[in-house]
Amino acid sequence: MAKQIVEELVGVLGLDVNDASFKEGDRALGKTGVSFSHVAAMATAAASAVQAAISGMVLSFAESADASGKFASRIGVSVEGLTSLRHAVEQTSTATEQQFNTGLQRMTRRISEANAGSKELSKVFNELGLDVSKLAAMSPEDQFLAISDAMNTLGTNGEQVRATFKIFDTEGVELINTMRKGSEEIRRLQDEAKALGIVLSEDDAKAAAEFNDQLDIAQKSLGGVKNEIGRNLLPV
Repeated sequence: MAKQIVEELVGVLGLDVNDASFKEGDRALGKTGVSFSHVAAMATAAASAVQAAISGMVLSFAESADASGKFASRIGVSVEGLTSLRHAVEQTSTATEQQFNTGLQRMTRRISEANAGSKELSKVFNELGLDVSKLAAMSPEDQFLAISDAMNTLGTNGEQVRATFKIFDTEGVELINTMRKGSEEIRRLQDEAKALGIVLSEDDAKAAAEFNDQLDIAQKSLGGVKNEIGRNLLPV
């Protein structure tokens, strides 16, 4: 059995090893106190570790992509725009993913409210030299970039903090360092994210959502089996 495992591993690796080579190898290993059984055990352990690592990566990717897709859909931003912008924020600020998401969601809501007639919020955007109706027609990603450039026209740090607080609430303080970089640098970082392969697509998010749905169904099915067994074993 041990030899078979090693032979299969050799086959997977595409190595050209015949039976005589195995016998010679077994004799050589015997001189060191190691046998094919030891090699097989180590190979099996290594394969299990690799399988566990791959499973972990799949589950982590599915969770992240699914969450990103659902959040992007909720605020009307593309998954690509959200995940590339997130990289720019991570590189230029101390904002957490949750702070970034919350800030972006508040920004879109306040732009919508200003466009619907809120005088207080309209004043904030007017002071930045931004046309609320044009801003409302943009994607959240482009809204963030436009506000970043407009914020950099303000004279003092205090004015910048006040404006970002009005638009993003407390999360604006964490995002201000990113916005101070301006749209050109933010776009460069978004391109960097694409080059690194960390930008998720709409298809990634959809596939992750479907995977998680099927995983949830499988887990609930196991729960149903457990309930059925317990139900039948309970004393009448």
